[in-house]
Amino acid sequence: MRHDYPRPFGQAATRPGLIAAILALVATLCSPGCAFFSSTPGQKSLGDSLGARVADTARSQIGARYRYGGDTPGQGFDCSGLVQWAFAQNGLRVPRTVSDQSLTGRQVRSSELLPGDLVFFNTSFKRTELHVGIATSPGYFVHSPSSGGRVREARLSDPYWTSVFSKARRVIP
Repeated sequence: MRHDYPRPFGQAATRPGLIAAILALVATLCSPGCAFFSSTPGQKSLGDSLGARVADTARSQIGARYRYGGDTPGQGFDCSGLVQWAFAQNGLRVPRTVSDQSLTGRQVRSSELLPGDLVFFNTSFKRTELHVGIATSPGYFVHSPSSGGRVREARLSDPYWTSVFSKARRVIP
């Protein structure tokens, strides 16, 4: 029977032991929402404005699974559920559905986007505004994409998102 006792200083640790030690150290130095654990390289807080806090809240769910009708971290999120949840965590109420969210606030140009603004996409030829996300840093938005997907941050300049972009709305005064 093999025992893995602590090794004297200077002796190499086993690879799994070394990896576990590094992960434990990182976990103690960095909270789960910090940049090290994000899927966006160099992710940091977007600022202290209410819109930035809403966007940071949405970004904290990067990696959460998509679930149709989902509106909590435990269930997973659909796109409008993520929006409603992120706003609610910051004391703001927005409607639950994409179509109702698309009527909230005032329209803004994509060149004027601020963190916390809503971005809408027409992902079908049947109806408009079937998908929503929250603007984060310039040129990016966070969203819960589709069945089998996970919450992620994407570039607005990605050819797909550019081709289906519909409008943007500011709901935070």
